[in-house]
Amino acid sequence: MKKRVVCFLIYTALMSNYAVVSGRSCADRCDATTDDGGNIMLGKDYYFSLLDKAVKRHWAVPILFNYSIVNEVFGDDCQPTGIADGAFGGRVRLRDIYLISRLSEDNKVFFDKNAPRPLSEVRDATLTGNTPWGDVAQDLYLTLIAPLEFGFNVQKQEAGCNMIREVFDKKGIKFAGRQVNIGFGDVSIFGLLDLGGLWKHTDGLQFGVTVVFPTGKQVCQETLFAPNLGDGVYKIEPFFNAVFNTPSTVFNPTVKLVGSFSRQRSTGNSGGTRIGKFTSSNSAGRVELKNVPGLNFPETGDSGRFGKYWVESFSEEVDSIIPEFADTAVPACIKPGARFLFGIGNYFYDIFAYGFRLGLFYDYSFKRKDCVTVDPCYGTFDICAVTANTSEKSHSLGANLTYKFRNMLELNVGTQNVIGGRNVPRLHEFFASIIAVF
Repeated sequence: MKKRVVCFLIYTALMSNYAVVSGRSCADRCDATTDDGGNIMLGKDYYFSLLDKAVKRHWAVPILFNYSIVNEVFGDDCQPTGIADGAFGGRVRLRDIYLISRLSEDNKVFFDKNAPRPLSEVRDATLTGNTPWGDVAQDLYLTLIAPLEFGFNVQKQEAGCNMIREVFDKKGIKFAGRQVNIGFGDVSIFGLLDLGGLWKHTDGLQFGVTVVFPTGKQVCQETLFAPNLGDGVYKIEPFFNAVFNTPSTVFNPTVKLVGSFSRQRSTGNSGGTRIGKFTSSNSAGRVELKNVPGLNFPETGDSGRFGKYWVESFSEEVDSIIPEFADTAVPACIKPGARFLFGIGNYFYDIFAYGFRLGLFYDYSFKRKDCVTVDPCYGTFDICAVTANTSEKSHSLGANLTYKFRNMLELNVGTQNVIGGRNVPRLHEFFASIIAVF
């Protein structure tokens, strides 16, 4: 087979160089003779010693370079969407993240205790307004802005900036445009057993396990889209890899299986987890907003006039339908769902020139839904919203090109792209690696 010949030729070149350089010293140590021209003739024992050295254990030092980019997300309906929509499970409206605005749009907020909701107020175009809530009738403004949709780019309108200042700041949420986070990620340690040499048609047959330690900095609950350097959990990832060979250089299939099992973690020491909390008015009739426990409302204007508004009785309304915008972060126990990966591929040997190898791969990944629990002493929370989009699946295509130099140096370049899935980013990944063996 050609690929075994290539391997043999590489070793032959190494052995020839070694013999020429150290031939005179070897002549003193092994069965060597000289011909009529004075050249050293090495015996078979010497070549057997070189073969013994070639099959001994070596150290391999890999250096990996990786670049990845995400511009879309496959949502829960498996359709590509924007990053913000994918991250938050859909469009973001003010009524979804601000309970008082949702109650106002549902006709549950009133100007006083007994009178019906006044609907005669209209926008006064002559007013410029100097409060964060604009220049419209204050008792209607919460309703007017309830359906407002917004993205997370540079805010060009004053209303957007004021909304962020009044709503986000009170929730303790920050939004930064460009973010950079430099530091150490999670540390992985792995071991494997390779039985590839036991069978004729297997180039690799590996069984192993990877242990991941959460040394990376955990995500900040105060900043949206904060770069995350680690998952914050211990992981055990058993894996199996197999590479088979055939007499053909264009058909050498490979298969891999990977599992990932994470340990439950508590977020109490890392700022907690934002989860929507259920709130009730605890009253049979209308009550002033300021007397409803846990209800956020604007405190701007004439001595907090919104606090003097009245709200109809309501029960079990969540402060934010989208968990990332909940009013507070609470300590929670999170058990990430198990993840499984199945991959198949094929290697093409000796393309372009001896030493080149091309690999094409397909990977299918599936992740179970997370499990989240919160101590009841903190209240009642919308756990279903947190775990709704944590079940994932993805389909990926990848390719790599490898070249082995004669000095036991290996160069790899490749790419992997997510082409479909659910609740996963549309990832485009490019990588290169250098592996030195000594």
